[in-house]
Amino acid sequence: MFWNSLITILLVGAAAVWWASRIDTGVKKIPAIEGRLDELSSKVDQILGYLKSPSGKDVLISSSPLTLTDYGKKLFDLINGERIVNNHHTKIEIDEHMTDYEIQKACNDFTFLNMFDELSNAERTSIYDVAYNEGIRVEAIKSLLAISFRDKLLSIRALSASNNIE
Repeated sequence: MFWNSLITILLVGAAAVWWASRIDTGVKKIPAIEGRLDELSSKVDQILGYLKSPSGKDVLISSSPLTLTDYGKKLFDLINGERIVNNHHTKIEIDEHMTDYEIQKACNDFTFLNMFDELSNAERTSIYDVAYNEGIRVEAIKSLLAISFRDKLLSIRALSASNNIE
């Protein structure tokens, strides 16, 4: 009885592997599904960024609105975050009618989906080096950059609004 079950399991497994190898060649990529998978990947990266680093240090204070911890500010300085934010904040697509939340979402989307393509080699290397030396995930640094982009864009909007009032 044991041998019959074992042979059946092996035959079913071999048939499943053969079938999977045959259908793989006929599957075409579907752009809508790829887009949703990219979005899902971004969300997972954001969640990982909000988690504590392996060293147990948080980079964000989970209050409303999210803000950097002292450790997050230290990391921001180590990666020369002010230069990164100043160099790239104009690449985030926002408009004057967006809410603060929508601006934060646009900053998260940019940071987790597109930012690394926009960074110089030196900026990218700085982020990787700090993540490695601090024993944290790159996603944690992306999270603090997303909040820093948000703060920059909100301050520009507030300054623009106050200039229009005068």
